[in-house]
Amino acid sequence: MIGLARALHARGFDVAPADTLDAARALTHLDLLHRDELRAGLRVTLLKQPDPERVFDELFDRWFTGALGRRRGGAAPLDADARVDALVDGDLAELAADLVDAHAGLGTDAATDRGDKHHVQRVLRAADLARLMMLALREREGADAAAIRRRVDALKRLIEAEVRARLGDATDADGGPSELDRVEFLRASRAELERMRAAVH
Repeated sequence: MIGLARALHARGFDVAPADTLDAARALTHLDLLHRDELRAGLRVTLLKQPDPERVFDELFDRWFTGALGRRRGGAAPLDADARVDALVDGDLAELAADLVDAHAGLGTDAATDRGDKHHVQRVLRAADLARLMMLALREREGADAAAIRRRVDALKRLIEAEVRARLGDATDADGGPSELDRVEFLRASRAELERMRAAVH
């Protein structure tokens, strides 16, 4: 939770120490295994300003990954119908964990020799999320295409976070996940470009 607060502050949000204390108190009243409840509780205590770019959701998915209590272990893989159901209105963290279990190739000794991007791409190629979205739209009459597209985007972020968590994500000096290596260069802000130059230097 402290790492999330620091990451929000680094991205320009005014997160005061008092807000972090409020969030810590809120955790004592929340079901920590209920992802949506945890997300909502931390959002209302840590954010005091608009978040049109949904930065909070992006950082929450990095810090509170599906691997935290959601790893499926020896559970049987979800079949195609169950994956469609999960995409439309199910638990995206569980779906991400299932796809990583099935396709990331993390069970080999050589897995840690590869970067997280390699394993994420393995999952995305094998999972074929475009086909999964098409099946969801075809099989669920009246399904909202825009809503499902947003859930696909959220699922991609969860897959990335799940892979990083299982590999033991590299961290910044302050103990939080590194952010610069995840910035899309062509969409980087002036501040992000300056941070990149400083890091390269």
